[in-house]
Amino acid sequence: MAVSSELRSILDSLDEPRLLIRHDFTVAFANQAFVRRYGRSDFAGRLCHELLFHSSERCSACSEGCPLEWSSVSGRREEVLRRELTPGGVHYLELQCTPVMRVDGQTALFMETVRDRSGSRTLISGGVVARSASVKRLLARIARVASLELPVLLSGPVGCGKEEFARLIHENSRRAAHSYLPLDCRSLTPTLLGQELFRASGSGLAGGTLYLNDIADLSATMQSVILQLLETGRYSVQDDGRSEKADIRLICGTRVPLGKLLDSGRLREELYYRLCPCALRVPSLDERREDIPELAERLLKEIRLTGRHVTLTDDAKMTLAARSWRGNLRELRAVLERAAIFCNGEILPEDLLDEEDRHVGVPVVEESREERVRREIQNWQGSRAELAERLGVSERTLYRMIRKYGVG
Repeated sequence: MAVSSELRSILDSLDEPRLLIRHDFTVAFANQAFVRRYGRSDFAGRLCHELLFHSSERCSACSEGCPLEWSSVSGRREEVLRRELTPGGVHYLELQCTPVMRVDGQTALFMETVRDRSGSRTLISGGVVARSASVKRLLARIARVASLELPVLLSGPVGCGKEEFARLIHENSRRAAHSYLPLDCRSLTPTLLGQELFRASGSGLAGGTLYLNDIADLSATMQSVILQLLETGRYSVQDDGRSEKADIRLICGTRVPLGKLLDSGRLREELYYRLCPCALRVPSLDERREDIPELAERLLKEIRLTGRHVTLTDDAKMTLAARSWRGNLRELRAVLERAAIFCNGEILPEDLLDEEDRHVGVPVVEESREERVRREIQNWQGSRAELAERLGVSERTLYRMIRKYGVG
């Protein structure tokens, strides 16, 4: 596709370096800001990875994240942080890739914005939906801990998206250029952990991030292994006592509220105190209702039905935002999958009913404000000052509410 003179003029008027890239990774256009910043005017027909990183191999072939490849699959903006070693030291580039659509809805080109993030503490959101105050607060805290080498503990109910935020921490850390390895704690053994770390080290985990999901499920033996990993930076390869060095950052997730991890005896004190300095709480879906319409649209794009294009009506979005979500994002996805299968191309409020509710004509009941406030007070794990801010009331009013609902 040829780049029109109008589009060229628009891109040239922008202060940030921008590239227009074709599906085959060749550069169709580079704006004046790019030419000034990188001193490269010979961009036409060059490969984007050759122009930016002097490499003949695609980023994904070099075990690096490629936002263009991700964007071509997701159909939306994608971001990645690239870490490069230069004669002047470590250099960080943020690449943000956005599809440029034709009038028929097909992707014509990809616009890539190139930002120098060396020395910057600006958080790359990675496309996280953050219209709600609760997620904005979480992102502000992630911005503070991402650059640290300390382990991080993410708490939140099942299905709330803890791993998404774990990846976000990784992508905003100095380890972003290396691999990210998620493991489930329920079936984890010392041998399996050693095998996974040893196998992954060959694909770039050395220097990367290890994410352990649901640490409350770790056996007593595995808790000792993880504690040793944190204290010594080493892990056992075989049962004969040999060990290997593990240059990794540890992020853990737990569905058990932080205050109950020790009380329930699910986690050793020594391990808890190594993890709790950088403890972050991921809000439930009910605590981020403002995000639900956009989250639903994104999930619907990921739900692929052969030969069908399904959309959400505004009334359906309002219905989704009004109801309670015990299963969080997992439940939202399941509801959308069912609606996408049985709707007539456009999801209406009635398509969001369970089959049993559809049969008896039961409407989706909106939770009253009093019920929502009561539930939020009962489930809140943060400070009372933060809860008062979230509810939009003074701390004195919040204390009255706590007495009213009998919450300690």
